[in-house]
Amino acid sequence: MSVRSSILVAMALAALAGCSGDEHTKAEQHLMVAGPEDGVNRFAELQRSRRPTLVVSSVRPVGKGRVEAIVSLPAAFSSRELVQTTREALAAGLEYKFESRQSVLPVRS
Repeated sequence: MSVRSSILVAMALAALAGCSGDEHTKAEQHLMVAGPEDGVNRFAELQRSRRPTLVVSSVRPVGKGRVEAIVSLPAAFSSRELVQTTREALAAGLEYKFESRQSVLPVRS
């Protein structure tokens, strides 16, 4: 496994870790991809063809002939699926950035 893949797996595992107790953790996970328009469009269509379908933002220009799109990842998205998706982005010649934000919400009883 390459260093990049190892880092991705570690990031994914940290992002997917949950909390216990009387709280609910809501995770927002996104994969932002950027590059040439045709590559981003192909990548977006590939993600939309998955089962279950991944939500992909509309492709928007970022300048100098480049565009970006954001793929929203479900909470149940595994680290293997994340690694596979980033490999698909690399194969399409795209740059990518993974973001994960967690918020802990108290559970009312």
